[in-house]
Amino acid sequence: MESLYPVRLLADHQYALLDRVANAGIPEDWPLVPLAPQGFENEEHLLPALIPLQEMSAAQQEDLLEMLDRAQDSGDVPVVVTFLASDVDLERMRLHWTRQLMIYLPGGGRALLRSYDPRVFMQLRWMFTPAQLGRLFGPIDKWTVYNGQSWQSHARPDGTHSTASPIDTGQAIQLGRIGQINQVLAQFSATHLPELESVSRKIHSLLVRAQEHGLMAEQELIAFAMHGMTVHPNFYRHPDIARRIAEIDRSEQTYLDAIASIDAAHWQRIAQGLGKTSSAAAHLTGPTP
Repeated sequence: MESLYPVRLLADHQYALLDRVANAGIPEDWPLVPLAPQGFENEEHLLPALIPLQEMSAAQQEDLLEMLDRAQDSGDVPVVVTFLASDVDLERMRLHWTRQLMIYLPGGGRALLRSYDPRVFMQLRWMFTPAQLGRLFGPIDKWTVYNGQSWQSHARPDGTHSTASPIDTGQAIQLGRIGQINQVLAQFSATHLPELESVSRKIHSLLVRAQEHGLMAEQELIAFAMHGMTVHPNFYRHPDIARRIAEIDRSEQTYLDAIASIDAAHWQRIAQGLGKTSSAAAHLTGPTP
């Protein structure tokens, strides 16, 4: 992994991916190659497009570089957030992406895999097996993403030439939680890969724990995970919290109703009663309950 400045992005990469839903105002004359899996041809406007950087004119490349520089200076999300380095031709890269956009789930269904979104890609790095990650990379030698603060490059993993196994049931459930993980993760300052993966795993464990306690609504799951990250990872074992959660099953109230009367001072006492605050809260910048 390495950090990059925008000026190097166009020189070091041959392709970029554009999320057309998030960037509807992109210049119409840019050389965009639609990426639509079989059966989704009528929805290609909702799917990403591949940009062969070498087919952009000098003026178009300069416009893109100015957009990237402007976004970096302002702190905004760049118009393009994924760059790819590969020596394969355009048709092979297009075919690779039309195949990788869809994943086959246990039971025969399939779903869109938004790996072109850096927030999803970063979670796939720990959810996928090395072989599955290697299949995702395919002919891509280097995958560069914007992590919210800077550009980071990731090389194709070593030793990923074996046949990748299908997505199993456990992974399918994990993939379904990526959006919730990222909602919680957005409240913290984890951007470096080891820290991001560690914190993401902790959030995922808390989401699992929340569901084990019978919480199902997304707002409840997010709130439970936030409390686990900012109060204490075992906050739900505190007698007061355990009692409130138990009462949810015996009434029509939600988790949010059950903890609504807990103020900041009360949360602090709960944390102290459990020994210490969450290790994540100790070194990440995030809101307090």
